[in-house]
Order: sequence, then C-alpha cells, then structure tokens
Amino acid sequence: MHPPATFSGMLVLLVAVLAVAIGARHSRVPYTVGLVLAGLVIGLIPGHPTFALTPDLVMVVFLPALLFAGAWTYPQAELRRNWLPVALLATLGVVLCMLVSWFVLVRYAGLQSSTALIFGAIVSATDPIAVIAVFRALHIDPRINAIVEGESLFNDATAVVAFKVTLLISIAAVHISAAQPLLQFGELLAGGTIVGLAVGGVALLVLRFTDDYMVEAVGTLIVAYGSYYLADSIGSSGLIAVIVSGMLLSRLGTRAGAFTATRTAVNQLWEFIAFVANSLLFLLVGLSIDLRENLTTLVVTGWAIAAVVLARLIAVYGIGGLCAAFGHRIPLRWQHVLTLGGMRGALSMALVLSLPASFPDRSLLLAMVFSVVLFTIVVQGLALAPVVFGLKLERQPSRI
Repeated sequence: MHPPATFSGMLVLLVAVLAVAIGARHSRVPYTVGLVLAGLVIGLIPGHPTFALTPDLVMVVFLPALLFAGAWTYPQAELRRNWLPVALLATLGVVLCMLVSWFVLVRYAGLQSSTALIFGAIVSATDPIAVIAVFRALHIDPRINAIVEGESLFNDATAVVAFKVTLLISIAAVHISAAQPLLQFGELLAGGTIVGLAVGGVALLVLRFTDDYMVEAVGTLIVAYGSYYLADSIGSSGLIAVIVSGMLLSRLGTRAGAFTATRTAVNQLWEFIAFVANSLLFLLVGLSIDLRENLTTLVVTGWAIAAVVLARLIAVYGIGGLCAAFGHRIPLRWQHVLTLGGMRGALSMALVLSLPASFPDRSLLLAMVFSVVLFTIVVQGLALAPVVFGLKLERQPSRI
C-alpha cells in the first residue's frame, strides 16, 4: 500500500524545513530566506509537491495560530512602552502604503486607480519573522524587536480590514459615501474586539478549573480558532478577535487561576506551532512564485517594488518624526533598521489570491505582489544583518 501523494509531499516539505534549519546555523543566510529560496528550487524540480498557497489555507489554517502565538508570547510591558510607534505603524503606516502605492503606480506605471489602491492595501501588512530571527541572533535592543513584532501583529488585522473595505469600494456598482468605508472599518474592528474579549473571558473562567497542561493547551487552541471562526461568521475581523483573546489569556490567565503551573509547557507548545507554521508558509511562498511569469511584467513589478520601498521610507521616517514630536523618540539608526524590516509575506499573497477571478488586472496584481514578497524577503532579508552590524546595533542595551 503506497502512501497518498499529499502525505509524501508533506514529508518532502518537512525534510526541506529540517535541512534549511540545519544549514542556516552554518551560514549567514537567515532561516526564512533560506526557506523561500528552497521553495523556489523545489518548484523547479519535475514532480515536485503541488501544495497550493490558497487564501483559506493562509487565513483559516495558518494565520489564527500564528497570530495567537504572537499575542500569547508578546511582551505586553513593551507594548505599553512602545504603544505610539506600534499604533501609528499599524494604522497610519497602512494608509501611507496605500496612498503612496496609488500615486506611484497611477502616475508612473499607468495603472487604473482602483488597481493601484487595492495593491497598496494588499502589501500593507508586514511579515517580521525573518527580521525577528536576525534580531534575536544578534541580541539587539529588545525594544526594536517589540516595535517590529507589534506592528506586524496589529497591521495584519488592519491591512485585511483595509483590503476588504477597498475591495468593496472598487467593485461597488453604486456610489459610496466617504463615511461608509470608515463606518465599516470601525464595525469590523469593534466586532472583532468584542468577540475576542468574550471568547477569552469564557476561556479564563473554564480553564481555571484544570491544572493539566495538555487540557490548557487544547483550550488555547480552541480559543485561537474559535475566536477567529466566530468573529468571521458574524462579519467581524477574525484576526482582531484572535489577537485580543490571545493577549487577554496571556495577561490575565494566571490572575484568574489558569496556567499557574503550566505556563512554560503551553509556551513551548505555541513556540513549536509557530515554528512549524512559519516554516511551511515560507516554503509554500517559494513554491508559489513562478519567476518566468514575473519576468513578463518586469517593468510594472519594478514600479510596484519601488512603490513599496518608498512607502516604507515615508512611513518609518515620517512616523519617527511624529513620535519624536510627542516625546517618544526613536533613534535614527533604529529607523534605518525598521525601514529594512518592512518585509511582506504569505498574508499579502493570500489576499491577492482571494481577489475574484473577474477582478480587472488580477493576473497583473498576482505578479506584482509575488514579486514584492520575493524582493522584500530575499533582498531585504539578506541585507538586514550587515546593516545591523554596520550601524553597530548588535548586543547593545537600550539607552532611551
């Protein structure tokens, strides 16, 4: 009896994860960059595993687990300390990415206004996994890590909401008032927050009656996927619900009588889940990118990359100046690293793949987004460690 193709294909991917993880320890290539490159190579091999990076796979299977893991382990003391840059990057940064992309692509690439705006919303979510891996290896100031991770944790949700609102506007056959998108944005965020608080609160009440780490671990899994499903089923933001429920459980669990003796074990579970999910996602990103197709739209994809890089520059340095005006100074050297850390990943690819087949310029948007993801992960990922060394940020304690 032969194993099914899905099983053998998954085994190949796990072997690739193991090989890249070991190889990364003996090279200067960041682990996640190596995974994407490995995915590209595997995709060139005849008969390679044919796993498709679908929107449902990313949004329903991987993202709730990754966001919950991020919310569960995120140092909330750092969030209180860095709330201003995190909040601005996750909100104003998303808006700036959309506006700058719209301007560059309409003016210089000749794209339709709706296409350019949708592209900006799709690529506004950052993916910090490669960045954080480099930061931890170099032991740089934990506050830089907290800003990068906090931005991504929240802008995943705000970018998805912005994408949904922008898509609604672009395909609407009737005129929509300026207030309607803002109202829908608020409803999605508020609904997700309420669901996250409700699910997290119920979990706190239930889990206080057990001290078995396996039961509590299962409970956190139920919260991660249950909060997403419940919020999404009522038309709210499932990603916001996951983040809120994860932070609530993490912060108040011990106080409510849960995770009193099992916190370390549950932490290890979520570290393992995040490692496997991220590893498979980065491999699938590489497998999903067809370099030959992207070469046929080289000029437009070049403008797309330029737009994303310019938007990141404006967002980081502009928000850095705004934070300084409010007494929350971010050193200029940190801003250089934060700019380079604005990588894009699987969420952007999932959003563009979720566009209706009838959406104008869908195939062009696929090539643009995939090219941006490849450029930011590989080029910026490889440049990050040398820049950190050049700026002498490694192993430095915080001075502000």
